[in-house]
Amino acid sequence: MRPETSRGFGKFDALCAAGVALVTLLTFLGVCRAQSGQLMHAVRRTNDLSAEVAEIQKLRASLEKVQERLDTAKEELALVHRRIPDDLDTEGFLKDLNSVAAQNKVVIVRVRPGEITERGSYRDAPVAVEAAAKFGDFYSFINALRDMPRLATVEDVDVQADDGGLCQILLTLKIYAYKETDDGSQEEE
Repeated sequence: MRPETSRGFGKFDALCAAGVALVTLLTFLGVCRAQSGQLMHAVRRTNDLSAEVAEIQKLRASLEKVQERLDTAKEELALVHRRIPDDLDTEGFLKDLNSVAAQNKVVIVRVRPGEITERGSYRDAPVAVEAAAKFGDFYSFINALRDMPRLATVEDVDVQADDGGLCQILLTLKIYAYKETDDGSQEEE
């Protein structure tokens, strides 16, 4: 009888072992599936973070370019501030203007300073200039005005050429100066 019991027990053991193996396999597959889902989530999150890092790098590069432009603008503004004197000093401006005209073969016929206007933290005054020159020389003169030690903007230009190629020029420039405060110091924005 023992051999029969032994055989029944062996089948039962084999059946139990197969059941345990099946449960273990199903558990393993469930864990693998869960871990696979977590892994896929981690991969998606890694991709999202990589995209965010790339976007941050683009933003950082853009910010650096903006900072460079801001630094350049600050330098240009500082140059403009240096070119605006404490007073209008029309006489000093006219000396500079005559020098630039002579260097560019422009003959100044007449100069008429205009009325001073108060604005914000500065004052300005128009300067009407009548001149004669060849057009190319006048063009060089206009370009040279921007390099004068003192800021002068071109407000109006009227050029009429005669038959000989000489131009009669009516030019209105504007010169600037900072306003003084009550204590004598310069007012700046």
